[in-house]
Amino acid sequence: MKVKKGGKELLTTQILVADNPQNKNDGVYRSAGDLFEQQLLLAEFKPIRESKIGELSASFNIVLGRTPADKD
Repeated sequence: MKVKKGGKELLTTQILVADNPQNKNDGVYRSAGDLFEQQLLLAEFKPIRESKIGELSASFNIVLGRTPADKD
């Protein structure tokens, strides 16, 4: 996901599916550090109620100013 203002990229992040066994193979996930940092990259995808084609939905907060170093 990228956040842009005009033509300038302000933020780039990656969202991974929580509990997906493929996460352990992802370079960004592996380099994120300990479990706390890795959790910042995850979103829980859930089925959309009454979907006829099996769509999923997830909520992922982007908090500016929060970094893995902010463990408190």
